[in-house]
Amino acid sequence: MHKYAVVDLEATGISSGQVGHIIQVGITLVEEHKIEQALCFDVQPPVSIQSHITELTGITNKQVKDAPLFSDIADYLYTLLEGCIFVAHNVHFDYGLLKKEFERVGIMNFSMPRIDTIELAKIIYPMEKSYGLKRLTTVHGILLEHEHNAGEDAFATAQLFVKMQSDFGRLDDKTRTTISDLLKRKQDTMSLFFDDIKDYEADSFFPQTDVIKPESHTILTENTVLKQQLLDYLLDETDNKHKLLEQHEANRMWDDVFSILSSLNKKTFVLVHHKELAQSISQLYQVPYFKTKEYYLDLNALEYLLTIPQELTFQEVRYLCCVLVWLTQTQTGDLEELDFPNKFLYRLTHAYPENTYFFDRAVQKIKQSTCVVSTHLDFLAYLDTLKEIEKVNVFIDDVQYFNDTLTQYFKTKLYDTRYYQEVRRYMHTYQHELDADKQEAMDIVLMLDKVLAGFRSFMTLLKKQYPVMPYPEDDMIKTVYIDKLSQIKKEILYSLKESFDTLKQVIANAKIKQGSGLMKIVEGAQYLESVLETEISDDYMTMLIKKQDIYMHYECICQKYTSAHFMQEHVYPFVDKLIYTSISMDNKATFDYLEKQLGDTQLDKNVMKTTHTNPLVPLHVLTDYVPKIYVKENLLVRKTIRLLEKLPIKNTVIIVPSTSFLEKVKEMETQALIIEHANSKKVWLQLGETSHAVYVTWHQWQLIQPKYDLIERAIIVRLPFEAPDSIHAQVSKHFLLNGTEHYFKTIALPKMIMTMRYFIRQMAQSTGEMIVLDERMINSPYQDEIKENLVQDCQITAATLETLLNQ
Repeated sequence: MHKYAVVDLEATGISSGQVGHIIQVGITLVEEHKIEQALCFDVQPPVSIQSHITELTGITNKQVKDAPLFSDIADYLYTLLEGCIFVAHNVHFDYGLLKKEFERVGIMNFSMPRIDTIELAKIIYPMEKSYGLKRLTTVHGILLEHEHNAGEDAFATAQLFVKMQSDFGRLDDKTRTTISDLLKRKQDTMSLFFDDIKDYEADSFFPQTDVIKPESHTILTENTVLKQQLLDYLLDETDNKHKLLEQHEANRMWDDVFSILSSLNKKTFVLVHHKELAQSISQLYQVPYFKTKEYYLDLNALEYLLTIPQELTFQEVRYLCCVLVWLTQTQTGDLEELDFPNKFLYRLTHAYPENTYFFDRAVQKIKQSTCVVSTHLDFLAYLDTLKEIEKVNVFIDDVQYFNDTLTQYFKTKLYDTRYYQEVRRYMHTYQHELDADKQEAMDIVLMLDKVLAGFRSFMTLLKKQYPVMPYPEDDMIKTVYIDKLSQIKKEILYSLKESFDTLKQVIANAKIKQGSGLMKIVEGAQYLESVLETEISDDYMTMLIKKQDIYMHYECICQKYTSAHFMQEHVYPFVDKLIYTSISMDNKATFDYLEKQLGDTQLDKNVMKTTHTNPLVPLHVLTDYVPKIYVKENLLVRKTIRLLEKLPIKNTVIIVPSTSFLEKVKEMETQALIIEHANSKKVWLQLGETSHAVYVTWHQWQLIQPKYDLIERAIIVRLPFEAPDSIHAQVSKHFLLNGTEHYFKTIALPKMIMTMRYFIRQMAQSTGEMIVLDERMINSPYQDEIKENLVQDCQITAATLETLLNQ
């Protein structure tokens, strides 16, 4: 049985890049699963304690003035710790600082095995949302009154350490032994902790702590008019129309919706556009959240990983240990309960053959529940499975985003010029090996050459059948509709298939690792095989063309359905009652757009509305600093940045038209805060603390959950018109319009108005203002239509920079 020294140190602040000096030491000794001794003493540092350290710890220069120097207690500490395992919460800091202090006084041989209680807690309490000491001690009933006092922190950490010994001891023998053996095979110091407890029978010194329950939900609105409209529609068996429900503020109507759905014995799917909202609804209203199987643990994948610890990294083995403990606690098998990198999550969810035990359980639960929440994407991915259920009611929240999701979901990249470049790169790699006269390398080079020949043949034949392709200017992207795949000559597609087949043979022969550039090309190959198996489908192909320097870049993008075709074939026959929700519904252009995009001939023009009203949002169109619409993007970025130099920009969000715009902002404004989906939470935390503006594209804005109460000003650089040469626009022009309809008026303008109204009504949740830099708002042939549709939600005024500054 090992002896443990649980240590916490407080130190002076870092000065001139130098590691701080210890000002307080807390040590609690643990042996035989019990706390044996607790010590705490001050240390006099050779430098002054910085003010922010005093504010944090309460330790003053006066307090340590008469304390011993570290050199006076170094030998005592060394002897006290000798033979122990060093334990700390964030052990890298405490151990590193103590080792540095020993070196300063000439003790160069200080070395101890180390255990970090943060990493330990991640294994033993895998579903915690935070592993800070204060959080863990609170959850597990451990008193920590004065945080950042070394003695109290060390004692609380020691109590947590003993609690973890006790809780791990309660697990079954097989789990304890497997975890200990896995860590021992990786020579992980934490195996010492687990080895001590393999045969330990936990006592009841620490009682099981009640799970912290979420705060009770407060009803946001009691809208009896809306509730009655919903109830009447859902109960009327003769009404087979599909309804539009307009909400004046995002998510305000869910209380009304679920109070009704809970009283009906009818299967209902509520579809929302992002998983954070789905999770929130699931928790608040106690309804199951349906996800695709990629979220659930595959037991065969876990079993395989347990057989190859030697091939896993140090951290991945710890993740496996975490999974083993989690399996004793989870009710769902949903891996989102754990905080793992996506790469490792993928390995836990993919195996051949599959063992979808947890996912199958989730599907059964869905089939037994009357109300289910899901995201748009998850619903689409498993629509065939869900069709096995009898006719259902469906709520589609944020119908415009749903339409965009449909467009993206059925899009596949068939060919990319980068495929050619990737193959050339691998060919170059193997050509180097030819100097050694390796026959295998020569065979691979010849096969890769055959792949390239097939790629060239594909593009040559395609251009021959479709010679009219635009020739874009430098750094300009053009997208053109090519044709239905069924109309493209078979020899063209088979020339590409031959390349893909040869490439797959190279991948198999060369044993290329999954995830390499060549493996990504296989996705295009799999799509092409599925197309050819159906004797050439009616999928649509567009070509994206970009000229960069002297090179032409081509991407062949295929789309299986338009939104309208998909809904008509796969959704409308499957549903009973269908309700689209959005916060911008009540105008003819928007209604016509939805009817056209979704192909819904049963759409009811009578919109159900909430009675809630929002204050008008101030919207200023800047008239004297508005860049012309067709200026080059570089100039537009520079003018936008120069404008921001003149305006107070704290708590300001700038909505920009494209990711390329963001990239140019990064180059010109290095301090700018850029929102990308993965970092949105971090950026919102910084918004109220810095003087820098936050930049985000229209697309990313739809994917995140903004903190509206932090936003004082939103600047819109360009109105959110869809690019006329996008794949969605190209397919819409060919398949959604009749001979007399114009794409801009029928689709592009209504979609822009919907997006603007959605944004304005979101901004109504803040007390901020909006500034638009797009002259089309007040000076265009369609300005009256824009104003007519937005006047209910915002007060539009023309403004100059001077008037804005003088407000």
